[in-house]
Amino acid sequence: MNGATSVWWLDQRPGCDVQDRQAMLDYLRNFNLAPRPVHDLASLDLPMMRRAGLDGVLLLFAFDADQPELHYCLRQARQHGLPAIALLPAVSAIERADLLERGADDCMSEPIERRELAARIHALRRRRVIQQQPSQHRPDRPLAADNIRFGHWQLDTRRQSLSSPEADVVLSNAEYRLLLTFLNQPHQVFTRDRLMDEARGRGVDAFERSIDLLVSRLRHKLGDDPRQPALIQTVRGKGYLFAAAPA
Repeated sequence: MNGATSVWWLDQRPGCDVQDRQAMLDYLRNFNLAPRPVHDLASLDLPMMRRAGLDGVLLLFAFDADQPELHYCLRQARQHGLPAIALLPAVSAIERADLLERGADDCMSEPIERRELAARIHALRRRRVIQQQPSQHRPDRPLAADNIRFGHWQLDTRRQSLSSPEADVVLSNAEYRLLLTFLNQPHQVFTRDRLMDEARGRGVDAFERSIDLLVSRLRHKLGDDPRQPALIQTVRGKGYLFAAAPA
């Protein structure tokens, strides 16, 4: 399978159907994917996986959205730059949003449709390749700076935190990426789909309200009045606009 995308597969479900899992593995091989089962959490060596499969994707099968092992794997995947898809028996919109904020690049609920899973893996890889390429739409200065000032705020890009004379605020990974997206292109209207892709990747049934919830949380941390926002402004029928440019 020359050029096949590595798919690191960790199944944390108790009593999972071995035959069904093998059928899924065999099916994915038909779509230029190379499944590589990981037997348990102790065998999850993400630095090695990242080196061995630079184009790889981590599949995390779990039995509960609150499973500590799942959250640990998502943190590790985010730390080592390995895209991760969380797959669960059932997941609500709120749980999906929480998993995306914790580092999942995509979420799916069982029963998993094999063709759709293969398509989502390839879609995730395409987005990652685009994100890694230089873009004329993304100025380098804000991304290269350790501290970005806007209004009375200062964003510490190393600690992913905000500070002002009145407050110190820690941002979630998704909130940080959303704010950085806004700062890179102030005064530009972003659609919800674009923000979903830029800030955290697209989940299954990527409800528009998921990005609305994330914007609401960021507004709250910035002290931006949602009734009369001065920073993150809603553009009716289009999306959002960031009204403050970095100094």
